[in-house]
Amino acid sequence: MLKNCKSTKMYFVPSVIMMALIFILDITVPLGIAIGALYLLPIALIFFSSQTKLLYVFSIVSLLFICVGYFISPPGTDPQFHIIANRVISIILVVACSYLFLKYIRIDYQRLLNEKRFQKLYENSIAPMITSRLTDGKVMNINNEAVIIFGFKNRNEVINKVLSTQHYVNAADRELML
Repeated sequence: MLKNCKSTKMYFVPSVIMMALIFILDITVPLGIAIGALYLLPIALIFFSSQTKLLYVFSIVSLLFICVGYFISPPGTDPQFHIIANRVISIILVVACSYLFLKYIRIDYQRLLNEKRFQKLYENSIAPMITSRLTDGKVMNINNEAVIIFGFKNRNEVINKVLSTQHYVNAADRELML
């Protein structure tokens, strides 16, 4: 979820440049041409930084630019209704997409927290636990209690190396468990 500063700059700088170019395009193209939807591009790019504050900032700046563009763009030949409709649709798109992006970031953050909680429970459980692939029984994870009970030196000795099928007295028992 939280990225380092270098990763954030990787998305921030291109997003700022893109936002500026879209604004310049917006104020030079006559009213009536739907340029406002392009403001979604820098918002979508900044979404990949997973920085909610930046997403809020870019969304608000986009909304401001859409409104400012209405007042300082050269007049167009389309009816005023079409011009306003284009701007309103652009505003709705920016708000809706920003909301969805923010919701996704929050859900992803919650997922990461839940994974960490599960990992803590898994590792600190007094019950021996082994997680293996269904296809071949290759051990993907093992907690410390299982390492002790099965007599391994450490977790690294087991993970990705030992097949859990080797620890069944009868190999058919594994199939019954699955």
